[in-house]
This record gives sequence, structure tokens and C-alpha cells, in this order.
Amino acid sequence: MINSYNSLHPKNNWFLSPPPRFTGHHPHYSQHHHATSSSQTSSSVNSSIVPVQPGEIGFDGKMLRKAMARKTVDYNSSIIRYLENSIWQRNLTDGRSLQPDVLYIPH
Repeated sequence: MINSYNSLHPKNNWFLSPPPRFTGHHPHYSQHHHATSSSQTSSSVNSSIVPVQPGEIGFDGKMLRKAMARKTVDYNSSIIRYLENSIWQRNLTDGRSLQPDVLYIPH
């Protein structure tokens, strides 16, 4: 009889029950939070809101980044060379091709 009681006792079957729901805040603080938030008036809530200028909206992420010089790569010469080669190419024989390495050429 003792074994059946131990197997049905909630402390021994903790793994069979689903995990508790997480509400996002500590349960002890929730009572205090609700008491203070209900006692606030609408004027005190509105006074804590700071108006934002339209130009300031997009710059908050830039303040978080490190100030460092960004490296840029100039692809203009490569693109111009590619366009010139494709314009002046008569047929497939004028196209650029890679030559095989000497090790891959059969002797």
C-alpha cells in the first residue's frame, strides 16, 4: 500500500505534469506591480512620455554601433572591363577562358 501511495503522490510524479506557464515576470513582483500601476493616474503616465521629433526616429540604431571606418571595394574597373569585353566579343572564341595548369595537361 505504501508503494501505491508514493507512486500517486504529486511530489513523486512531478515529471508527468506539464511545466508551469511563464508569464514574463516574477510572481512576487506582479502583485506590487498591479497595485502601483492601478494607483497611477492618466496625467502621471502622460507626463512621462517624451515627444520625439520626426528627424530623430531613424538614428537610434546608429548610436549603438561602433564608430569605425568601413572598408569599401571599388568594383567599377572590373565591371567596365567586363562590359567592354562583352561588347567587343565577336563570338565564343573571343571569350576569356582559363588555361589548365601544367600538371593537368597529358604528356
